[in-house]
Amino acid sequence: MRIAYCVYDSNDLQNYSGMVDRNNKNFDQIRKICSANFGNLVFKYGARKLFSDNVSLCYVTYNDNVELLKGKFDLLVLPEANLVNPNVNYQKPANFIKELDIPVLIYGVGAQGDLTSSTEDFMNLMPGTVDFLNQVARRTETIFCRGKFTKNILAKLGIDNVMDVGCPSYMINPSPTLWSDLKSKDISRIGGTEGVYHPSKRNPMMDRFERKLFELVTLTNTDYIGQCQNTVLKTGLGLYDEVSDRDINGLNRYLAPAQSIEEFKDNIRKVCKAYVKVDDWICSQRKLDAVIGTRIHGNMTGLQAGIYCMPVVHDSRLLELCESMSFPYLTLEETASIDLVDDFKSVFISKYAKFDHSEADDRRSEIANIYRTSIIELGLTPSNGLNSIARV
Repeated sequence: MRIAYCVYDSNDLQNYSGMVDRNNKNFDQIRKICSANFGNLVFKYGARKLFSDNVSLCYVTYNDNVELLKGKFDLLVLPEANLVNPNVNYQKPANFIKELDIPVLIYGVGAQGDLTSSTEDFMNLMPGTVDFLNQVARRTETIFCRGKFTKNILAKLGIDNVMDVGCPSYMINPSPTLWSDLKSKDISRIGGTEGVYHPSKRNPMMDRFERKLFELVTLTNTDYIGQCQNTVLKTGLGLYDEVSDRDINGLNRYLAPAQSIEEFKDNIRKVCKAYVKVDDWICSQRKLDAVIGTRIHGNMTGLQAGIYCMPVVHDSRLLELCESMSFPYLTLEETASIDLVDDFKSVFISKYAKFDHSEADDRRSEIANIYRTSIIELGLTPSNGLNSIARV
């Protein structure tokens, strides 16, 4: 079977597992290839791991010449994310889908809102985005979305062939007992996922949590894993010469105002990590016992590495993902109880004591079977990993 697989750059700069080669690239080039969020690499990786290797696969983008692609492929695979957004115009991708006109496998469709958002807030989507959703809906049996919030929005748009299954990166680790296997593990080394958002997205509770999290990783010398914040990513990649004093000072004031600039600079070089290869990212998490923070893919790579994770929910996206995948999570309000470093461990123990590991494994198996059915219907062979999670 011939597959067109959509990534952010098809010019031999990226494949589904991340950057093909980051040598001789500056940070801006790397960031562009990752579409400004390194978590996107985990998303694309998980989507590709759902079906086997017995296909002829070519990486494409929405910018490619459709006329050159026509007749060459049997299926278009679209790992998508925050396109259900009033500020996003998906007319160009909609035209691409319409002109190529082949069956589509699409995962991860989601709305981008805060915890106060309602479905009504998304009824003013740009016509191009609505057109994209309709073009895809006509060419697939099932649109896989992140959660019930997004599913309800699509239903109000008249699109009903939708299932809420979370993120395909949930299926990376082939173990059918991923959650249950955690029950026998101790928690000592806890890493953090960077959650330095744009000032307009912050609030006092988030700011306090981020400072406590950075205090945790610096005092225990664990990992502060970057996804979006430029200074953290540059430092994590070892691109120290590209970090300006202004950027360092700004991050210092936000994360650790009590530290001197020299102390802070020394600390971020010790703890900041960033990865452009998903395998490296997951393997690196295995030296930790747990990871916590507001980034879903920083937590997801931890879980796929077989360690505890604890997403901190701050928007509708993270909430619906956690609910659809049966993840334990903290609210920002619950993080107010974290004051000392030892409180992080207490939070994990408390949450996981109430968590039904077997039920979460059953939900993950259920999602795997949903993916598996659709993949088979489209003529693909499910991967061995997906079959394992589905308990086939």
